Amino acid sequence: MPSKSRRPIAVLLLTVWFFLMGLVPAWATVPFYEGGISNEQEYREVLFITGTPIVVSGQPRETTTTGRDGAVTNRITATLENKDLRVKVTRSYTYITTKEIKGTQELFNTRVGSFSETITVDKDKFVLAGYQYSGSAITDKQPAVAYTSGSWNSRKTYSVNGTAGQVVVETQGFSVGYQHAWGSTTTRTIDGTVTYDAKITIDKVVTPVKWTGTYRVNSSHNRGRHLAFLPTEPAQISFEGSYIDTAQSTGTMNYTYNMPRLDRGLVVGTARNQGNAAQQLTTLPTQKRLPVKTLRDMNGHWASEDVQRLVSLEVLEVPGEYFGPRLPMTRGEFATALVKAMQMPLPQPPPPPKTTTKNPPVEESLFADVPVSDPSYRYYQAVQQLGVMKGVGNNIFHPTGELTRAQALTIIVRTLGLEGLAPVGSNLTTPFRDDAQIPSWAREAVYVGHQLGLAKGDHFGYFHPNEPMSRAEAATFLNRFINYLQKEMKAEYRERILYYR
Repeated sequence: MPSKSRRPIAVLLLTVWFFLMGLVPAWATVPFYEGGISNEQEYREVLFITGTPIVVSGQPRETTTTGRDGAVTNRITATLENKDLRVKVTRSYTYITTKEIKGTQELFNTRVGSFSETITVDKDKFVLAGYQYSGSAITDKQPAVAYTSGSWNSRKTYSVNGTAGQVVVETQGFSVGYQHAWGSTTTRTIDGTVTYDAKITIDKVVTPVKWTGTYRVNSSHNRGRHLAFLPTEPAQISFEGSYIDTAQSTGTMNYTYNMPRLDRGLVVGTARNQGNAAQQLTTLPTQKRLPVKTLRDMNGHWASEDVQRLVSLEVLEVPGEYFGPRLPMTRGEFATALVKAMQMPLPQPPPPPKTTTKNPPVEESLFADVPVSDPSYRYYQAVQQLGVMKGVGNNIFHPTGELTRAQALTIIVRTLGLEGLAPVGSNLTTPFRDDAQIPSWAREAVYVGHQLGLAKGDHFGYFHPNEPMSRAEAATFLNRFINYLQKEMKAEYRERILYYR
């Protein structure tokens, strides 16, 4: 608790800003590095006062402008308070970011522009006198996932009660994240050092005080989608139930600190004030009811749930009442389903000519066997241009061809952009008993798919790479991919960093 006697108290300000509308653009992931969480109604962050965390809250505001040179300026203003402890923070920062595009990658460099911040704790005042900041980030846009990584260094210098002294807060940290159709996660780690050097006055006695404290903040923001089947009551209704697509954002923060023991601002002995804590805030879930489709040949089928999920999502199209689970999945059907499941953008036809001519140019198809007028052409065009499906040679897409297991897994790994995770070398092997039957062009993808849990063999350990996938098997495989995006990828970017680093 802050004392009511007049003395300067060193304040360590920790803030992490969470954007609840999905993954923040790469240029915005770095500036908001200091600690905190928020939902629609409240923002919280933690101040360290005499080694004890004090929570302040408010509603920060952000505005973004783009200059003629393309540089983006973010301005953040906030008034945060803890009225019970008589603590108040007022701030206004601007960050200026430039972007450079290199192929599929976007490179961002950020510096601080203007700054103003005042922190009052009871009768003590800390004014931000100097602020140095340098941050950079990179976003790599793969066919269905954008991966982001950033790092930064900063130094803030606060004057204490005018000329009584200063507090210097230095931080360094990094952030990692991803964004795709099924969610996003951004996780940050911040290591900071606080150096206090000021004179305090107690009972008219002026005493110089010097000390140093350290802290670490791990914070993460996740936006996720979850599909749940809700049975319908009463029994006398035309459908058994329907799926609900629920979206929700969660901000999680944990921190540890090692500060001196202070009494009325004076260092007490050599013992340290050490501790840890965690906080979490979630947004109100949003729900979307999905359409219901009755499939007469899926009642009691082992893949019924997987098929129903994808049909409700309109990832798989079934014009009638029969799905045909044992029929082979074609290359064209799989390409269309993948684009829909991952919400990949469809290429747009070329604009019409500005002047009318007797013979306007006609768009030429990328494929010799698929005309532009084909309803699925744009889906095939999307996967081809993104490098996900490359056809079978000689500009042939072969949409009616059967899809093998090796082909399906290679397509998914390319969609993730993770082919490079396979070790380099000609002796690359997988644990499957039919490893020798894996085509050379699919070996790296099968290796990576197995490491990610996407490639699973049968009960006897066989992968059957060259066998066609049935429509039921393809639906199960696509659902396994979606579950990986929803759960395993989130755990890799959040739980592993927050709790197991």
